[in-house]
Amino acid sequence: MIYKYIGVGLINTGISFLVILLFFKFFEFKYGIAYFMGYVIALINSFFMNKRYTFQSNGHWKKEFKNFIIVFIIAYSISHIFLYLMVEWLNIGVIISIIISMMIYTFIGYFLNKNIVFSAISKAKI
Repeated sequence: MIYKYIGVGLINTGISFLVILLFFKFFEFKYGIAYFMGYVIALINSFFMNKRYTFQSNGHWKKEFKNFIIVFIIAYSISHIFLYLMVEWLNIGVIISIIISMMIYTFIGYFLNKNIVFSAISKAKI
């Protein structure tokens, strides 16, 4: 299951990263806004790919999506705090900080999605 999540994550990371770069470099948005836009745009794709492919859930999509949004907010908030700290306090470059923050989001997202959003499916496959 982790390999499926990583595959879906790579697709979503690509989508997020391209959108972030587009907003940050081309449209010259601040890095925090660009980071947010990348995640929002990839969010719906991520939900349906993880529901159908990674966790193969037949649960009610509205309930799962509500929980998915909660997990997204938690994982995104934590990763955004790390992004801010790396850029503003540690003076790490924005692009490197975005990549590291995306990795943090991925680990938190997997753990929470597996144990909260799609937990009945995940436990049945262990």
